[in-house]
Amino acid sequence: MENAGVIRGYTVSLDVQQLGEQIDAFIELRFAPGTQVAEVDNAVIELPEVIASYTLAGDPDALAHVRVRDLEHLKSVVDRIRRGRRGGPKVLTTRTVIVLGRND
Repeated sequence: MENAGVIRGYTVSLDVQQLGEQIDAFIELRFAPGTQVAEVDNAVIELPEVIASYTLAGDPDALAHVRVRDLEHLKSVVDRIRRGRRGGPKVLTTRTVIVLGRND
């Protein structure tokens, strides 16, 4: 099944609290009009705190799942996203939701 491409990879389950990363959050992103989907896709994925990013139909334009050590770390991630990277799409607004619990 690996050779046929059915199995695309394997994952490892980490205890992130032992790594010092204790807060999961989702950051909604809204971009300037005319921003292309490919630009949205690449806006945050290079940040090491980003676990996954999703482009969405409707409002917001994208959703980033981040994992951070503490609230100060979260603030710095949101600030970096708002500033954007040089030549990247302009993020107009963000909204952050902190995860209180998780059921796996």
